[in-house]
Amino acid sequence: MGPPGPAVPAVSPRGHGRRVGVVAVLVVVLVASLVSGLLVWAPWKPPATPTGLTVTSRTPTTITLSWAPRSTGTPVGRYVIVRNNSEVGSVTGSETSFVDSGLTPGGSYSYEVVAARGSKRSAPQTHPATANTTAPSPSALKQLAATPESVTIGWAPPADSPTPDEYMILSATDGTQLATTFGDFGSSGPAYQITGLDFGSTYSVQVEAVWSAGGHSQPSSALEVTTSNPPVSQARLDNPDGASVKFTVTASTFTNLPVGKTFTNTWFLTPTCQTGPCNVTLDGNFHETADGVPFQLTLTRHGAVYTGQTKAELSQCGSIKVSDTVKVTITVKAAGGPDWTASRWVGTIEDDSPYTDPGGAYYCPAGKTIASISSAGAPAT
Repeated sequence: MGPPGPAVPAVSPRGHGRRVGVVAVLVVVLVASLVSGLLVWAPWKPPATPTGLTVTSRTPTTITLSWAPRSTGTPVGRYVIVRNNSEVGSVTGSETSFVDSGLTPGGSYSYEVVAARGSKRSAPQTHPATANTTAPSPSALKQLAATPESVTIGWAPPADSPTPDEYMILSATDGTQLATTFGDFGSSGPAYQITGLDFGSTYSVQVEAVWSAGGHSQPSSALEVTTSNPPVSQARLDNPDGASVKFTVTASTFTNLPVGKTFTNTWFLTPTCQTGPCNVTLDGNFHETADGVPFQLTLTRHGAVYTGQTKAELSQCGSIKVSDTVKVTITVKAAGGPDWTASRWVGTIEDDSPYTDPGGAYYCPAGKTIASISSAGAPAT
C-alpha cells in the first residue's frame, strides 16, 4: 500500500443542512407575508361600505357630498354616486367628494355612495344622505300701477337660479292663491296685474317661484298694494232717504229772500238705475221751512255734473199762483263707500218768476233768486 495522500478537509453534513434551512425560512416568511397581505387586501371580497357620507354644501342647482376615505379592506377602484336610486356619476377611488349638478331648485334628493372594484360593490348604506337644493325667493316686490279694480306688481327673479317656470301670487293675509303667471317677461322683468279687487282698498301680497320639476321657493316678503278710487265722475248720486241741503242766497229780487240769507232744507235724491251713476229724480223745496212749495225734476248726469229744470208754482202774484222756472245744478266733489256714492256735492238753484199781470191795475214784475247749495258738511262753493 502506498504512502498516504494529502489531507482533505471533511465536509460537514451540518453545513449543507444550514443552507437548506435558511431557504426554507425565507420561503415561509414570504408565504406568510403574502397570506397576510391577501388577508388585508382580500381582492375576492367587495370593498367596505363608505362611511361618513354627508352633504357639505347646497346651491339652487347643486349638492356637494363628501365621505370618509377607505382605511382598511379591499382597495376602491371608484366610488359610484346614486341619487334617488339611480346612478348619476362616479369618481376615482382616491377622491372623497362629488358635486351633483343640474338639479331643480327646492328639489328633494336622497344619496348613497357605493365603493366599487371591478364588478364587486360595497353593501348599500344604512342611512342615505338626504338634502334639498336651495330655492331663493323672488325679491324687490313693488307696485307698478293701480286702477279702481286692479294693481300691477313687479319683482326680481330668484337670485342665482334657473328661470322659474311660473310664479304664484299669494295673499299674505291667509295664503290664498290669487293668480298664477308664467312665460317670458322680457327685459322689464316679471310683472302681473291682479284684477277683481275692490276700489280704494289695501291688500298684502307675496310671490312664490315654481319650477316644473316640482321645486318651490318660500313666499317672498309681503308687499302692501292699494287700488285707486274711481273718479268722482263715476260717483252715484243717491240719497232717497233725504239729504240735508244748505242754501245761501247770492242774488235776489224778492224781499223775503235777501242776499246773504242762509237756511237748510231736505232734498230727496233717487237714482233712476239700480247700480252705478245715472240720472237722478230730485224731490226738493226752495224755502226756509219744509212746508214750502215742493217741486220735482230730473237731474241729467254729465259725468260729475247733474242739471235739470222744471216748472213749479213757487211764487204768487196777488191771488194768482205763478209758474216759475226752477233750474238746479249739482256737481259731485267727493265720494266713498262700497258703492262709490257721492259724499259731498255743491251747486246752485235758480228760481225765475215771469212778469205777471192779474188785472185790476196790479201786476208783478219778473224776478229771480239764485242760491248756492251744498250737501251737509260741504262748503257752499
